[in-house]
Order: sequence, then C-alpha cells, then structure tokens
Amino acid sequence: MVLANTAVASLAEEHRLPILYRNHTASAIAPESKLLIETLNNLGLPELVRQRLQSWLNPATYSPALVGHFALSVGAYTHFTSPIRRFADYINHRVLKAVFIEQKESPYTVEELQAIAKHINDKRQEIKEKRNEHFREERLAKTVTILNKKANITTLSDKEFSQIIKDSLKVSKLDKLVPEAQQRLENRTLKPSDLYYLVFGEYENPDNRTLIKDELLNHLKEQPTLATQILQIAATIGQTTVDYLDKKTTSGKFAFWTVFDEKTTSQPSIASNKQTARHQSNCNWLQGKLEDKLQEVTAIDQTALNDKIIEESPVSAPATVVNEEPLDLSTVSSEAINNPIAYLHTTLQRLKLKNPVYSYNKIDDQWRCCCQVQWLDEILIETEALGQNKKEGKTQASLKAIIELENYVVNEEFPIE
Repeated sequence: MVLANTAVASLAEEHRLPILYRNHTASAIAPESKLLIETLNNLGLPELVRQRLQSWLNPATYSPALVGHFALSVGAYTHFTSPIRRFADYINHRVLKAVFIEQKESPYTVEELQAIAKHINDKRQEIKEKRNEHFREERLAKTVTILNKKANITTLSDKEFSQIIKDSLKVSKLDKLVPEAQQRLENRTLKPSDLYYLVFGEYENPDNRTLIKDELLNHLKEQPTLATQILQIAATIGQTTVDYLDKKTTSGKFAFWTVFDEKTTSQPSIASNKQTARHQSNCNWLQGKLEDKLQEVTAIDQTALNDKIIEESPVSAPATVVNEEPLDLSTVSSEAINNPIAYLHTTLQRLKLKNPVYSYNKIDDQWRCCCQVQWLDEILIETEALGQNKKEGKTQASLKAIIELENYVVNEEFPIE
C-alpha cells in the first residue's frame, strides 16, 4: 500500500501534475534525532510516546503543493489505494485517469484542489475532535461509577486500573484508589505511568500519599530505571524537560543532581557508572518530592564531591585503585564466563551497538582496564577491573560490562531488534 501510494506520488511529481499529496512535517520544536530516540526510549509506554510525538510532529494534511512525508521518510506521498472509502483517493483516481489514460486535461484546477484539500483537512479534524470528546465523556462517566463502588476497583484488570488512575484525577482525587494501589504496588503490578500519577497526583488527605510512600520508594530502589521513566512521563505531560547537574568527584566518580520543575535535591547521587548515578539521582528527586524536601538549585551541597580518601601513609594504595568485589554471575551464561571479550563483542553487534572501547593504565605491578559501551554517542556502561596483565584486566572489565548489559536488557533500557 505504502509503495503503491509512493509510486503514484512520484509519478505525479515527475510530470508536475497537481494531485492531492499527503504531506507530513516535523514541528519547529522537534529535537535532533539523537535526543528524539533517547527520549522516546525512556518513555517506554505507547501512550506517552504517542503524546510526545504529537507535540513534535504536525498532523498530516492534503495539499496540491508537494512538501514530502516526514514520518515515512519519502519525498512524495499520496493516498491512492482506497478510492471507495477516502475522497482524496477518488479525486486522485479521476486526475490520473483523465491525464494518463484518456489523455485529457486534469478535471480540477490547482485552486479547486486547494479548496478540496482544505475541506477534507477541516472535516477530518472536526470528526477527530468530536470522537475524542465522545470517548472522553464515556470514560469519565465510567470512572465516576467505579469510584463510587469500592468493590468495583478490586476487579479491574491492570489496563483498566491504569486508565482509572488517569481519569480519576479529572473527576476527583486519588484517595479512593489508595488501598488498591497499595496492594498492586506490593505485588509490583503497577506500570510506570501508574507510579507517575501516584507521585504527582493530588490527594484529599495528605496521609494517603504517605501510606504508599515507603513501598513506592522500595520499588524504585529495586528498579532505579523506573524513576527515570516516571520523570520522563512527567516531562512529557508537562511539556518540559528533565535536566541534570553533573560533576565529577575528587576520586573521579560521577555525581548527579536531577533538576525538574526548577527543584532539586541537596545531596547528589554518586556512582562509578554514569547511568547508575543518573538513575539514582532521579530516585532521590522522587523521594524528595514525596517527602517535600526538594530545594532550589542554588541550595545544592557540593561538599560530597570531595570523596577522596587521604591515606596516612604515603606508600598506601592510591585512591584510584579499583576495589575488586565478587561478581554476581547468576544472570551470566557459561559462554560469557568462558570468553567475556568475544561474547561482549557479539552481543553488542546483535544489539546494533558500537564495539566496546578499552583503555589501560599501570597501577604498581598491575594493569587497570576501563571498558566503555556507548549508545547514541553517550557512555551507556563503564566498568573497570585490575589484572596481572592487560588481557586479564580486559577480560574482567568485559565480564563486568556483560553483567551491567544484562541488567539493561532485562529492564528494557534500550530497544532490541
């Protein structure tokens, strides 16, 4: 279908024949492709991806003037394959039949095509708005009925409960949903969008937010990537962005403060891995939100950046030495354990990521290897390991990277094709 429509549009373009082209453009506020992909991936939820895309992309429209189709990435596109259900297709059939089969002039002037295109565009928008309003009123009426009968809430499916949380804020507040939300939170069945509404939604009784706070924070500690998703959802709905203050500590670790809605935490999140520090910083921000402890950006405490340990003896091991702790290999295959370097390269190729970057430096009689895995030109994973030689350090650093990579795959941190 797409190929046929593209072929017809290309034919009309080649002959400079005015037809009803189907044009689609990106808005002026659309970000660069790198940020677009990263943001959509963090959202993770179809509805929120759709909302963000709607703010970045203009609606497709009909016009005799050719602009191109951004979403399909083609220079010319039209609707031609469904003349029995779309008026634009019928118009295009009449034009092509007259010009290419009957060898006549087009039955429509450019001005007439412009008027037809405007009529179709306006009618489509009018129908869409009426349809959306109808279903919105229908959902809200259903929400009121469910909220008035507590027994109805417990029987809702996960999908239905997600919709009720969202719609309840349009007719009431979240208090009536708190008992069921608590239970589902303990069972870990709530979606990131549900968690967003529990954090940012309104409560008649502030104690109800307190009831879910501890379990919610436990959930975020178990899965820090959820905090990033929740804040991305908040940014999408609020048509804003999540910003970060990132610095390096004196020992070389990453320190992050999350800045959202012009508020941040006093203390930074510090970790050896950049993504880990970022996710933990988002957890800290949400905790500050729930506990009403967020501060102005000017009030951040930077004393935590001075984390370098001063040793009493000058011959003591330098602070840059990597602390080698036992690795958790429970999620790692035997193939990866036997040959981590080859396994890491193969896995990254399968995920269509760049090959890892290794760097080395000598520490006393050992070699320290740093392994970096990049995604969208940003460091996704960074690990370090010590070895008696370069190969041993490289092997251990690769194994650590595999473990972290497995965690990203499990948490769907990036799409796998």
